[in-house]
Amino acid sequence: GSKNLSSKGVKFTTKTIENSKLKDILIGDEVSISFPLPGINSNLEIQRTIRNKSHEEEETGFGIEFNDKNAEVIGMIDAYIIHVKDYT
Repeated sequence: GSKNLSSKGVKFTTKTIENSKLKDILIGDEVSISFPLPGINSNLEIQRTIRNKSHEEEETGFGIEFNDKNAEVIGMIDAYIIHVKDYT
């Protein structure tokens, strides 16, 4: 699951699965993924660059920098973060 999120990037971990394609992802690779944010009707799609990777027996972690310059998408992430901070 996601460990932290900002308009600049995200750090997340996932369970390591034997023979998974996760091992093929390298630092510097550009990836395009989509994810939901509560309160938004569709998934956000963002271009990202892998900036760091950690691998343990049961978890693989990725630090991903957003390269998407779409001000609307970045604004939605910022608004979500502000909203969550108001309730924590």
